[in-house]
Amino acid sequence: MARRNLIHNAGELIRATRGGRGIIISSEAQNALGCRGPWDVINLAVIWGLGQERGYEAVSTEVRKCVNAAKLKRSSYRGAIDVIYGGEKPEKPVQRKEESTAGQKRTTEDGEEQPEKAISNRQKKRLAHEARVKAATESKAKVADQHQTKDDESTKASTNMGEKA
Repeated sequence: MARRNLIHNAGELIRATRGGRGIIISSEAQNALGCRGPWDVINLAVIWGLGQERGYEAVSTEVRKCVNAAKLKRSSYRGAIDVIYGGEKPEKPVQRKEESTAGQKRTTEDGEEQPEKAISNRQKKRLAHEARVKAATESKAKVADQHQTKDDESTKASTNMGEKA
């Protein structure tokens, strides 16, 4: 009766999880003689209606995921994780600005040249505005210089007239 219930309940569980995703198969063995081999457990899972690939995952991959998740919960605080080795690429030496070569095209890590970045519309407008402001200040300065020179010439002329009289 217990075996029949086990097989029925296992089949219902597999149907409920849509193909047996996330199922872990383990035993309630009291000693080592009560344990079955992993391939025997996979064959049992196939009899229960689980595919052979899913049965293998239930014995190996899913168990590892569960243990890692528990370890993560135990060793982290509210999502803060301590990564010991994340597989980072080794850092390249940083070039100083004095050492950088101006006018050369940038290259990727593979040594291929990158195309020049196009200027955004916002940056184009900003540059055009700066050019207009610069031109306006220059023209105002030029006009002011011309007025100053005319004023200087008129004062010289009036002083010269005053000396002649």
